[in-house]
Amino acid sequence: SQDPIRFYNYDSLASHAIGYTGEISQDQLKDKKDYSPGDIVGQTGVENFYDKELRGKDGVMYILTDAFGRQKEIINTVKPKQGNNIVLTIDHSLQRYAEELMDENNYKGTIVACNPKTGEILCMVSKPDYNLNYFSGAIDIKEWKKLIRNKDNPMNNRVVQGLYSPGSIFKITVGTGGLNEKIIDTTTSFLCEGIYWIKTWPYKCWKRSGHGYVDFYRAVAESCDIYFYKLGLKMKVELLYKYGVMFGLGEKTGIDIPGEKAGLVPTREWKRRIDRTPWFPGNTVMMSIGQGYITATPLQIMNIMAVMANKGYAMQPFVVKAITAENRRIVKLTEPRRLFDVKVSGEVINIMRNALRLVIQSDRGTGTKARIKGIISAGKTGTVENPHGETHAMFAGFAPFDNPEIVIFVLVEHGGGGGEVAAPIAGKIFEYYFRSKR
Repeated sequence: SQDPIRFYNYDSLASHAIGYTGEISQDQLKDKKDYSPGDIVGQTGVENFYDKELRGKDGVMYILTDAFGRQKEIINTVKPKQGNNIVLTIDHSLQRYAEELMDENNYKGTIVACNPKTGEILCMVSKPDYNLNYFSGAIDIKEWKKLIRNKDNPMNNRVVQGLYSPGSIFKITVGTGGLNEKIIDTTTSFLCEGIYWIKTWPYKCWKRSGHGYVDFYRAVAESCDIYFYKLGLKMKVELLYKYGVMFGLGEKTGIDIPGEKAGLVPTREWKRRIDRTPWFPGNTVMMSIGQGYITATPLQIMNIMAVMANKGYAMQPFVVKAITAENRRIVKLTEPRRLFDVKVSGEVINIMRNALRLVIQSDRGTGTKARIKGIISAGKTGTVENPHGETHAMFAGFAPFDNPEIVIFVLVEHGGGGGEVAAPIAGKIFEYYFRSKR
């Protein structure tokens, strides 16, 4: 008998987005009516999500036999039907370039970029990754064990399955909320002395010497933690929750890739339920800079920035642009759809956007290393404390400022500072994207 086999021309390129195929498992057989044992099915990624469209139908031969099982005649043959083709939104050269940027430094983490107006994913990188061709035959058991035992989880698509503290990028939702609830305006200044005490607990700013008196724009541009501690304590957990959820956190985006996680935006009640302790001011302080209990996927963090690019709404992210049949006939085109609107005044959005522009364009901004020649961009850096060693470096941004075409989120696990490590990677991707477009 002949067995068709999948071949991936680019080995590990976009492996998490594409996903791999393999023999159907016992569990999968239980759920799927029209499959039989031994079938090769999509196990992860687009291969899994669109398995029905990609599969086609097996050919069958009906043969008449006699009582001894000898074949007498062929009554009927059903030709195998080719499955449909899938066209991805992912830009092949941008994907390859983004993967190379991660590989050359041996970075672990993610890069994800989208067109904010449509939600199309332009690149989706999760490192470490794996070679798709391992899976298309019988996988070598040694290779499989190596993948499964690898502490860095190469099989995990971090973009949709990784949960991280959003860190300072969450300050976008906090700042938007503070302005919208009129708790602060752009002239409100708080004193940052480098350390903020709640009773006997010190909460530090990343700048140990302190920022002095900072107004809203400087607080965002220079990512002053103490400004946001003080704002967060005025807003309280209820408002931090309200705006976190308004920006799409705690809820799946519904991207067309399996295994997406929802993340968590904590509340007083949640904490009481989980560990039977009240919500403390210290919890509010941590939450106001995107640390503590709050978690999000890179996709959700990217969407916070997409809201800013779009001046108030996010589109549902997707990776499959079209399903086509033979001779490129389009069977189905993905219609972009709005995922959510942020209900705040246009004025508040404009203030926040201008603050994000200063992150990159002002000389003391934390994101100056993401600058690109001739194009004004905006963004936010993040340096996220985590219990397992060195901080995670993050950067989210969009460009061009007035009419954004691309939103990028970069995360380097244990990479150090967002401004030092993640921002330059984003800058290079911006540059590559605009250069290849012209």
